[in-house]
Amino acid sequence: MTCEQLETLLYERVKAANLPISGGVYYRGTRPMQNENDEHKEDCVVAVLTGTGGELAKGTCLVNVYIPDIRTNGGRYLKNRTRCEEISELLDVLPLTIRKDCAVYFSRSEMILTEEEPDLKEHFVSLKMDFKLIQENY
Repeated sequence: MTCEQLETLLYERVKAANLPISGGVYYRGTRPMQNENDEHKEDCVVAVLTGTGGELAKGTCLVNVYIPDIRTNGGRYLKNRTRCEEISELLDVLPLTIRKDCAVYFSRSEMILTEEEPDLKEHFVSLKMDFKLIQENY
């Protein structure tokens, strides 16, 4: 399996999980960027970060969900903490959900983290997963 094939599998599995977000699911590098006048949506981005070859392929992939910040009366933007917590809980069980009936074994590799994107006025909740895959034609 190639990196692109694994990324497609991850994309399809995440899309099938029907995360309750207002936006879409995208491959890394394909998420449409909004300008300041557009309403930001909650988008999910999937990517394969690393991978080894051989009969047993192993590596790391990630699922990030971007959540718009809340604008206050003073014009400041603050983290939508409640929504970040809700998304974190959903991502916590995602590895179990997406590995059903799948040749690839996914497991959470790190604690789910929330990071800031100050230029975009949003935060993202990040799930990093390890994967294992037995290559049949190796």
